[in-house]
Amino acid sequence: MLKLKSMILAQRLVVFILFALFLSCASTYVKPRSLSSDLASELPKNMREQFDIKEEGSKGGVSLIDATANGSSKKARAKKLRAQKNKGSQNNLARGSASASPSFSFPNRRSGVDPIWVGEKLTYTITYLGIAAGEVELEVLPFKMINGRKVFHFFGHATSASLFSLVYRLNDTVESFMDYEGDFSHRFHLVLDEKKQQRDSIELYDSEKRQTFYWSRWEYPDHSKREVKETKDAPPFSQDSLSALFYLRTVPLEPDSVVSFPMVSEGKSSEIICTVLRREKIRSPLGDGTAIVVRPETKYEGVLKKNGDSFIWYTDDARRFPVRMEARVRLGTVAAELRKIEPGSGPAR
Repeated sequence: MLKLKSMILAQRLVVFILFALFLSCASTYVKPRSLSSDLASELPKNMREQFDIKEEGSKGGVSLIDATANGSSKKARAKKLRAQKNKGSQNNLARGSASASPSFSFPNRRSGVDPIWVGEKLTYTITYLGIAAGEVELEVLPFKMINGRKVFHFFGHATSASLFSLVYRLNDTVESFMDYEGDFSHRFHLVLDEKKQQRDSIELYDSEKRQTFYWSRWEYPDHSKREVKETKDAPPFSQDSLSALFYLRTVPLEPDSVVSFPMVSEGKSSEIICTVLRREKIRSPLGDGTAIVVRPETKYEGVLKKNGDSFIWYTDDARRFPVRMEARVRLGTVAAELRKIEPGSGPAR
């Protein structure tokens, strides 16, 4: 019984580790490149317009929400999405949001280095107590537009290993849209397909209004349902639980320094405190090199939460790839090890 509970716990920690160490896998799954969602089609009209996802380079014509929320088959929706993706250009657009009020301005945090490249794909093996628990892929898809702002499109997909699927099957997907200039989240979407639940969850971040809109819907094997929908105050320019992992790649990580930033997850605001502990030698698909070890911690309402230490190893170079992540729990350590990397295409100069 203890072993069974440990395996289920490890599954639950898969998303916790990879979807940013701040937020667990059926192996035959063809993942979409933009998530279809009933919730997206049911959003109020003003929210659909403000947070609609469009291909970069479009002039308000192609809406990814409209493409995924109609009554067509999954195969037809996937075909439309692939066609839209191929049409997306890599041209830089005019910066700034036309909808922002004159008294409100977005930050520009761009530096001379671009560590995050379109086409990047990172594949991790998840282990618990030395046993392969699953696999997670993180991708950087072509740029999109939200409310006139150019955004990164991050996509993650977690699948369980066959052994763990016998205990608890998970097939989870997540996507995040982070502002290209300001490095903050606009939109987060989580879809869980698990043995004990189906879940569709959307979170929209309005930095100008200092608000977050959170909507989540669950369905269970007994066909019972549960739903949460709420608007809450939130710090401006916050991260979601996936963009946080990428955001840390864009900031200086000097020895003994501390990096903090606001994060909003499931309507709850917190402060993430990341301490740069050390540099150490590490082996990865990139070869032998040096990694920067960071310890993220969560502070709710001014109180630091201690639920076991977590660590991230970023490569000590211009790209700052996360090559290892781990969370120490009561019954051991859950780890994510980078197994394969596709570096993507660098920005045009």
